[in-house]
Amino acid sequence: MTILITGGNGFIGKTVEKYLRENTNEEVKVLIRKNASYRKENVLVSDYSKDDLTEKIRNVDVVIHLAGKRILNKEIENDSFCENEKITKNLLEACKENSIKNFIFSSSISVYSNQANIPWTENEEVRPISEYAKSKVNCENICLEYSKKYGISVKILRIAHVLGKDERKGYMMNTFIDQAFNHETLIVRGKSIAKREFIYVNDVAKAIYKSIEYPNTDIFNIGSGIGNTNLEIAMIVNEVFDNKNNLRYIEDEDEKIKSSIMNTEKSKLFMGFQPSYTLKSALEEIKREKEGK
Repeated sequence: MTILITGGNGFIGKTVEKYLRENTNEEVKVLIRKNASYRKENVLVSDYSKDDLTEKIRNVDVVIHLAGKRILNKEIENDSFCENEKITKNLLEACKENSIKNFIFSSSISVYSNQANIPWTENEEVRPISEYAKSKVNCENICLEYSKKYGISVKILRIAHVLGKDERKGYMMNTFIDQAFNHETLIVRGKSIAKREFIYVNDVAKAIYKSIEYPNTDIFNIGSGIGNTNLEIAMIVNEVFDNKNNLRYIEDEDEKIKSSIMNTEKSKLFMGFQPSYTLKSALEEIKREKEGK
């Protein structure tokens, strides 16, 4: 079996490739965009057009679609918000032309927003707020349409907030990690009421691996099922990185986030997926990686 990973030079893609190479004997190929700097064996370069994809993914059995653009709300004014949909459709067209029947799409917890129904199940009505989340829902619908029309088995994975050493800089979790690693003061703004769910990137790779063998088209929440406030997260990070009590809590500000927690029983029941890491054990592994151990 040959497995292809789109966006293989990204944060999640590199971890998925490593996980598959270490846990399977299957051939793993990586698809990256032209001009990307990632170079190694079994790497394919594409402009993600339909014709080019159709040629590049011949003799592939499974496509893991991780490639995508993180869209800012201001980008609604131009065509960039359509790019993810175009890439997904072109890739599914290429799968149809090459009779590839196993397709895994990485969606997001951000497709949900109804605070009254937390923890969200897969049957929850999606209510995307951000342009990024709207794009994910559009891609999900394209996937389901191709599954219905052409018999492609599509596994849609709605993934919680992902943490890992190589997560993009600027987000709260990695900011806290870098500050605690350098024994700097962590600043938590807001009353810290909202709880958010995180999943370690290695567990995301594990879930994707499990989904390869699942035969049917379906939607799965992929996460830990456990939420923490920003204050709780900061305290856990400080504990792991030996930075206890080095924290400033500014309570009288708006924390500007809402709770986001999913019910993950379905992925456990049908795919046999259960996270191997807690938030604390994931942070402990990240600490070892940062220390070069």
